[in-house]
Amino acid sequence: MYFILIYMGVLVSALLLASSQVPRQYRRHVMFWFYLSLPTLLVILVLAFS
Repeated sequence: MYFILIYMGVLVSALLLASSQVPRQYRRHVMFWFYLSLPTLLVILVLAFS
């Protein structure tokens, strides 16, 4: 449980930091990597608990 909370906290803080640093035209790319990291969390959890 703590792993999920830490992962999500790091993920959201990295998203906020990255989207404030990049120009507006590249924010779409930042959001793509953010949405890609959410299913990655599920894959990591399946690998960790199997």
